[in-house]
Amino acid sequence: MDFGTGTSRVSVSAFPGYSTNMTFDSGCPDDGHYHISNLVPNCFGTWLSNARDHTGNTNGRMFIANAFDKTAQTSNTFFEYVVTGLPAGQAYDFSAWITSIVKNDGNHIPSNVRFVIRDNTPGNTNTTPLMQFNTGVIPPLNRNATSLSWNKYGSGIVIPNGVTSIKLVMYNDLIGGYGNDLAIDDIQLIPIGPCISITGSCNDNKLTATSALTPVTDYNPYQSGNQSFNYATPAYQWQTSANGTTWTNVSGATTATYAPASTPADGTYIRLLVAGNSTNLTNPNARIISNSYIVDGCNLIATPVLFGNINAKISEGNLIINWATLTESNNHHFNIEASKNGKEFVKIGEINSKAVNGNSSRELSYEYTTPLQSHAVLWGLSLVVIGLFGSLCRRRKTITYLLIASGILIFGISCSKSEMPVDTPDVEKVFVRIIQVDIDGKSESSKIITAYKTTP
Repeated sequence: MDFGTGTSRVSVSAFPGYSTNMTFDSGCPDDGHYHISNLVPNCFGTWLSNARDHTGNTNGRMFIANAFDKTAQTSNTFFEYVVTGLPAGQAYDFSAWITSIVKNDGNHIPSNVRFVIRDNTPGNTNTTPLMQFNTGVIPPLNRNATSLSWNKYGSGIVIPNGVTSIKLVMYNDLIGGYGNDLAIDDIQLIPIGPCISITGSCNDNKLTATSALTPVTDYNPYQSGNQSFNYATPAYQWQTSANGTTWTNVSGATTATYAPASTPADGTYIRLLVAGNSTNLTNPNARIISNSYIVDGCNLIATPVLFGNINAKISEGNLIINWATLTESNNHHFNIEASKNGKEFVKIGEINSKAVNGNSSRELSYEYTTPLQSHAVLWGLSLVVIGLFGSLCRRRKTITYLLIASGILIFGISCSKSEMPVDTPDVEKVFVRIIQVDIDGKSESSKIITAYKTTP
């Protein structure tokens, strides 16, 4: 749930199935009031006005709340949503991205959000939560903050037997109303399962693909202690694809091993769906998917990372990139590259993989923010010319003559590099891609996306 896009301020009624007991306010929300908007409003002289959502979509909306005393039970629930059809025994990750929106004047109190999952099965009378988790203190922003401080919070749960419907709830868990102002975005409930590994071998010169499942050692990464999860009697379905995008079930390939009568053509993609039972294999919300592999004779070449959503935007002179991976295999780190024309890319940053030992079968989220002015080469300022600028103190006259002879005229060049700031133009868009790098040094690129300048 990312609250969609748009420039108007709306209530939860625009999103069927969602509810809140806070009061909708299209202006500056008073205590216990909220609205859903693409911008933090200019309110009370302390909110970080015009700040944008976590997702990074153009005009992406977020839930903006002026939380009140948690003892005021009629106005402390941010979010409720009923989910049905989740199978017993499946593990899920219930999470959301949250940030304070108030700049601390020294007296503003923080926020604190409680996540709760309740049994909503018809006829259920047990009011004890199936799961609950507290974010802890979410501090106000620094007084001089220029951007929001989004962080992911949540908890994992295994659906118990007999539970056919659950209610997801997020509510204010703090006493007080001076401060305690926050934004919520990207609420998710996603399935978790064991890690899937696949190996290829030759049998009578034919491919045999063999899978193995490794239990998740901590399906609840937001709480202390390891909580293992695996399928007791897993069900399998192998799939093939010509392009890695459109997949087809292989008839009869429903065991841990795939041994086709004839080896698929080189370049064919294969992958494996796994669930707790055969019924769940057809439910995208109750199964997990292996990494994709490319057939090369009797060998299988893993595609190391399956990318999810990738979003980027330019805000207040910063390039902000968010992406997710659905699976990772043998992954080491990501190089972030940018281009002014979509053809010539330069590396602007690097982030290590969050996957344990480079392997993960659950969704992982990443974020990278960098000031555009720190990447002068993007705007056509050659590194060679920068080097020339730095050496002008010793060879000013000769180099100046050479540059003039080449048709380049330089005015007022300083001998000190520190006195020569690099200014960037008013950048409207930047092309971005993410380069995934294996532990063994091999790399693959994500699709290219465009980051547009957001309008304050």
